[in-house]
Amino acid sequence: MSLKFAEKLSRLEALYTAHPKADLTSVPDGFEAMVLGRILELQLNQDGSQGQLICFVARDGARLSDVEAALAFFTPPSLSQKAEILKLPAWDCLPYDRVSPSQGVTADRLSCLAQLAGRNENSAPAILLTTPSALLQRLPPKDVMAKQMLMLKSGQIKPMDDITTWLNNNGFERVSTVRDKGEYAVRGGILDLFAPSNEMPLRLDFFGDTLESIRSFDLESQRSLETVKQLNLSPMSEVALNADSIAAFRTKYRAEFGAAKREDVLYQAITEGRRYAGLEHWMPLFYDHMDSLFDYMGNAPVIFDHHCRRAMNERFEQIEDHYQARVRALDDKLEGDGAAPYHPVQPKALYLNLEEVEAGTAGTIAAHISPFEEAEVPGKWMLSLEAKQGKNFASERAAANINIFEALISHMADLRGEGKQVLLTSWSEGALDRLIQVLKEHGLERYQRIHTLKELEALPKGMVGMAVVALEQGFVTDKL
Repeated sequence: MSLKFAEKLSRLEALYTAHPKADLTSVPDGFEAMVLGRILELQLNQDGSQGQLICFVARDGARLSDVEAALAFFTPPSLSQKAEILKLPAWDCLPYDRVSPSQGVTADRLSCLAQLAGRNENSAPAILLTTPSALLQRLPPKDVMAKQMLMLKSGQIKPMDDITTWLNNNGFERVSTVRDKGEYAVRGGILDLFAPSNEMPLRLDFFGDTLESIRSFDLESQRSLETVKQLNLSPMSEVALNADSIAAFRTKYRAEFGAAKREDVLYQAITEGRRYAGLEHWMPLFYDHMDSLFDYMGNAPVIFDHHCRRAMNERFEQIEDHYQARVRALDDKLEGDGAAPYHPVQPKALYLNLEEVEAGTAGTIAAHISPFEEAEVPGKWMLSLEAKQGKNFASERAAANINIFEALISHMADLRGEGKQVLLTSWSEGALDRLIQVLKEHGLERYQRIHTLKELEALPKGMVGMAVVALEQGFVTDKL
């Protein structure tokens, strides 16, 4: 990495001194992973704490996944072995829907929120990835989330009934055989469960009220595998059903919508302690207050992706449209004909507005990135990192007399002649194998398969790095 580029990244330190609100320009897609890694390094250097956190708000879910994959490669070598990647996706259902978020999304969200609620000064440094829709969503109170964690250890005295009660209250589904996250099954003195934060299901073996062992097991063969010393269980629903939350719901629901009628199946189900499809859309009624992601993050720096402002505005419009549609349907009694009445909570109860987002970043760093080189704006500090989108070979593809692979090899040779390190990426191992074979047939000789930025920086001069990295398009710096 050249001195020029290192100097550009070092200027990011101004985020911590004079310019906490800034635009970072000339940051093409893919390159933001290197920028995030550098900002996390700077965050750690502020007080030497290992419990530091930064947040990147990707413009949509697909972009979030791409950045997550790129971070696995481009995280600085000094952080790659200890930095955590946390991911908070948005609900995968419409505002004011009649269905709950999917089990997979719920598991990812609850796992992330539990980790955020449990972070302290001894936690590993982390990069939190989220989206505008997830950022605008109000969340269960942080203190409630922290208290809802259940820690289990082998040898612990803990009646199985206490654990199954906790599982029922926190969104787990009892089944005959565990297959998916959020499920549990009881067979005599054995409790199988698939927790949202675990990659494999777990088998808890009891002798009386003693939890004798915790082991992972294979879903297909049902055979026990490795021993687990400790299990930290997070909920499977953002709404905990217990005596306090049910009482809060009943009181707030009647205050907001009047006395419940017999056909109001939501009210009847919650009163009886039963889960109801889509109950998350009434989450504010279950708690005395709601928190935001900013409450979970503290004063962590927030880096907004390009087009985040537009994505938030579009989300605001969608929320308001769906809310008004529910209100009109209720007023016009269009929810009749067998459909249960739908009393929507106010948007402000379930979602942040733009002013609250701005207030959430008031006491910390809040930078916006752009892939373009933009003109200076009076009163706003802007830093150009002078990266740009890589060559896309559109003209070569359109030309009938040019071989695209020969053009690629020629282009890489030109880049190496300029002193640049070249990295060629592909979406999968199979695609990379095929690409290498074709390029070898067209004259590529010096290349090496790599997996991290550290390996790339260690390559001999003139050697092309080959890696699986999910980049939609390439990027160019003065040395890469």
